[in-house]
Amino acid sequence: MNVYTNDKAVGLFLRPDFKVSLDNFETVTIATGYVGESFLKEIKPKLLKLAKRGGCRLLIGMVFHEGVSQKQKTLLTALHAELQGINAKSGVYISRKQYHGKVYHFDSE
Repeated sequence: MNVYTNDKAVGLFLRPDFKVSLDNFETVTIATGYVGESFLKEIKPKLLKLAKRGGCRLLIGMVFHEGVSQKQKTLLTALHAELQGINAKSGVYISRKQYHGKVYHFDSE
């Protein structure tokens, strides 16, 4: 079993394996409290490819509670429209209830 984290001293660093997983699976569901603008821009092409292969859902849990910048809102809205245009089962979703977990579920048929 591997432990993935954003702290290199604690476990395996998440970002490289996360990006590889985006290339190797058919669907992904990401549930997180926040998503950084620069990281979202970096992985956006991979998310769009996932939507074509099977599906890509992104749930963000802290928007109603702490907000996002106008730039982030524009980026998330555009990403949602692009994902929905590719696959109706894909998109960006905002939780009304406070959610600050971090779950990344990758799947293949």
